[in-house]
Amino acid sequence: MANPFRSSRRGVLENLRCLLVAACAASCLPAWATDLVAAKPPVEITDGEVSIGPRTLHLPPGRWFYVDHQEKQVTGSGYARAPSVDDTAFLLRVEHGEATLAVRLGLLRSDLVAPSWNFTCLAPGTIYFKDRTAVPGSADCLHVGDRRDARSAIEGWSPTGAAWLAAQGITPTGALVFVRYHRFGPNSHGMIALLIPTEHFESETAVSAWAESLRDALKPWFEHRSSQASLPPLPEPAPETSSGGAAPSEPGAQAASAPSSP
Repeated sequence: MANPFRSSRRGVLENLRCLLVAACAASCLPAWATDLVAAKPPVEITDGEVSIGPRTLHLPPGRWFYVDHQEKQVTGSGYARAPSVDDTAFLLRVEHGEATLAVRLGLLRSDLVAPSWNFTCLAPGTIYFKDRTAVPGSADCLHVGDRRDARSAIEGWSPTGAAWLAAQGITPTGALVFVRYHRFGPNSHGMIALLIPTEHFESETAVSAWAESLRDALKPWFEHRSSQASLPPLPEPAPETSSGGAAPSEPGAQAASAPSSP
C-alpha cells in the first residue's frame, strides 16, 4: 500500500518547486519601456526607455517625464494605402528642480507601403546644416539652430509641457541650443528635436559634432532597420566663456520662439 503521507509530501514539494520557478521567472523579466501610445501624459518615465510601436529609444540618465502627445493619421501611396499614425511625444528631463533637457520625438506607429513624403529641409537661424537627401520624396536633414531663451522655446514647442513645468514650480531659465534630425525613408520616418543647455558645448563646432553623432545613432532606427536606439551622451557641462563658444556669457543670449512643428 502506498504511504499517503509520502504522496502528500511529494505533492507539496512539487507545488513549492513550481512556485519557486515562477517567482524566479517573474524576477528575471526585463523592464518594459514606457509606451508613448498607451501611456497618458503627464507620467514619469521610470525605466529610462520609451517606445512607439515596435521601436524603443534609450534615454540618457536622469529623471524623465512624458508631458505631451500629438498624433495624426497618414497613408501610403499606390494601390496599398494601409494607414498608419504619426505620433509626436514631448519629453522633459528634470534634475534638481530644473529642466535640463527637452526632447520632441516623432515616429510612425507602423510602417507604410510606398510612401511619398512631401517634405523640404529648411534651416532658419542656422549654426550647422546638412541635407543628405539622396532620393526625391525622401529627406535626410540635420540642423543645429541658433541659441534660444529656454522659457520661450519650451512654450513654443509645447504649451502643455510649459504648463506642466509651471505646475511643478519650475521656470526654465538660461539659453538652449536647438538640434533637429529628420529622416524620411522608403517605408518609415522619424524626427527628433532637442533643446539642450548651451553649457554642454564649448563651441559651435562641438555641438555640430554631437549632432552628427545623433544622426549616426538614429538613422537606422528611423529607417526601421533596427528596433533599438540610444541617444548619444551629452558632453559634461563646459564652463561659461566670455566669447567664442556656444556657452554664452549671460543667459538668454538670443531669445526666439521655437517652431511649432520642428
